[in-house]
Amino acid sequence: MSQLQVCLSPGLLSLYDLKGKTVVVTDVLRATTTMVVANEIGVKEIIPVATRTEASRFIGQQNVLVAGERDGKKVEGFDLGNSPLLMKDHKENLFGKSLVITTTNGTKALHAALEAKTIYIGALINVEAVASQLRKENDDILVLCAGWKNRVNLEDSLFAGALCSALNDQKSVYGDAAIMCQQLFEAHQHHLFESIKKATHYQRLKDNGIEDDIRFCMNLNSSDCVPKLVGKAIV
Repeated sequence: MSQLQVCLSPGLLSLYDLKGKTVVVTDVLRATTTMVVANEIGVKEIIPVATRTEASRFIGQQNVLVAGERDGKKVEGFDLGNSPLLMKDHKENLFGKSLVITTTNGTKALHAALEAKTIYIGALINVEAVASQLRKENDDILVLCAGWKNRVNLEDSLFAGALCSALNDQKSVYGDAAIMCQQLFEAHQHHLFESIKKATHYQRLKDNGIEDDIRFCMNLNSSDCVPKLVGKAIV
């Protein structure tokens, strides 16, 4: 039986060996949720980059849109911010195009995981879809929570716990981080939105006036899309 572990923050990633493993990167509020929605509505590919400088090089290129945020706010000069609802609103403009994206935490976590054999994109909206894919595979799994600037956060821990709960019968859930996350999720699974109202990132985003995005991100299993990093692009 393959093993399922959880890394609560990129700051702890050096404690884990990624070689040969499947990594599920999650940044629930909001990068990975945005990526799932973008793939779902038909972008050609998503190109995650770690810095604003890298992203800005794509501005003006044909059939490319550039999205990004820092500290929860849209990067000035970019086409879009980091918002799943905004992706839905711009569906017609995004369809068939490449989306370059950089975020405070999510895209950095993705780049930190590049040594892994396989990388999937996870969010609360696609937990069961990711779990269904992982049930078909035998590699050990690590959930990498993007957190907030190397700090642990609540919403990513809830995703990790949801995935552990979904795979508990098929995978060996190993380590205290995974056990804690599973118990956290199972205690709050019926009121996920309410459970994060004291979370620091909830307060940060709420102050920016985007509570609708938060509500959307906390919807469990509303998507059957499983984005995967292939080379430098998420497809």
